[in-house]
Amino acid sequence: QTTQERIQMFFEVTDTYLVIFLTLGALGMLLGIFSLFVIVRKNLTASHYAIKLYRSLGYREQLIRTLLVRENLLVPFYAILTGALGSVISISANVSGAGFSTLLLALACLVVLSATLYIGIHLLIKKNIKP
Repeated sequence: QTTQERIQMFFEVTDTYLVIFLTLGALGMLLGIFSLFVIVRKNLTASHYAIKLYRSLGYREQLIRTLLVRENLLVPFYAILTGALGSVISISANVSGAGFSTLLLALACLVVLSATLYIGIHLLIKKNIKP
């Protein structure tokens, strides 16, 4: 067995572990997003009386929705920012080894995750806050 074949076998095992951890990480992210939507729905149900108070004080529906979106997006976006900052710090020692396509994929995932959170929470609030 040549050295090249031996190294190729080693990298196959390493790649398998990376794919497994990437899959588990993706499942964890999906579970986290689902849990976040459940918590936002619970918070909207709990703040039903506050929403009625805002309406009785003359706040417009759009302003109430904006307040609720800002309130419910604060923690998730700080969590995303902290996770992204931690990722950048962890790969900063070997940015050249990551490759441009890997960095581009990570940025695309970050954008998609942020957009999913924003749109999901906005739609949840719009659906659950009825005049």
